Amino acid sequence: MSTAAGVVGALAASVCFGTAAVLQSVGARRMYRTGAVDARLLLRLTRSIPYLSGLGLDLLGFLLALTAMRRLPVFAVEALIAPYVAVTAVLAAWLLKAPLRAREWLALGGVAAGVAMLAWSAQAQPTRPVGILARSSLLATTVALGAAAACIDRVAARAATVLAFIGGLVWGLIPLATRMLRDPGSIHALLSDPAAYTVAAAGALGLLLYTAALQRTGVVTATVIAILGETLLPAAAGVLVLGDQPRPGTGIVAVVGFFSTVGSGLVLARCRDIEPTHTTTAP
Repeated sequence: MSTAAGVVGALAASVCFGTAAVLQSVGARRMYRTGAVDARLLLRLTRSIPYLSGLGLDLLGFLLALTAMRRLPVFAVEALIAPYVAVTAVLAAWLLKAPLRAREWLALGGVAAGVAMLAWSAQAQPTRPVGILARSSLLATTVALGAAAACIDRVAARAATVLAFIGGLVWGLIPLATRMLRDPGSIHALLSDPAAYTVAAAGALGLLLYTAALQRTGVVTATVIAILGETLLPAAAGVLVLGDQPRPGTGIVAVVGFFSTVGSGLVLARCRDIEPTHTTTAP
């Protein structure tokens, strides 16, 4: 895959994720909410057409991101995907029939400028071989984060932002595991690779925690908080562990583009949000 194709794929994934967030929010709020995070929530949501539509877009976005992640630096792909909060914010404002304010339009401009800088600084990235210990540690981290979320939810059942953040951290393990896959073209290698199980487990756990957060807070708030964990951790790990680097001579441009994209996306958290109305609590 060329660098340009990777950039286009990551941006297309961003649109899929942003649209999916709104659809999943609509579906999650139509479903009754239990007092704690319940794994059966995802099963109940299979009866929701909006949620299933969002899940389908998530799957398409994941495949696009997966393809881009195998060639481009993790920090570039994550930052190119992070603007999906802009898609979420625009759709949320449209559903509320409330136009975005000047500050939010400036933030969208910051996202666009950051994306342009990242696209210019990105280069095709070779995959660095990683040992079994590093790949196993990702799976162990997934389990540990799931246990932490369960404990926190028992203590503070309305901790929506904490659940969203942990869900983002869990999702952040997916691009790292994807880059660490020993031989993604071999079924036998995938079945014996802890990184492959991390992709599956982190995808399901992150989705559960994010959906639980959508039931308890606004879609833009939950999405932005999740992006914090989903973007910063894998970007740093990609540079430190996998040896990701921008195109020679564009290091400063890449750093500015990364923070412009992610920072401007976080500003959108202040936009008019869709509040979690019409959510029924289980008796």
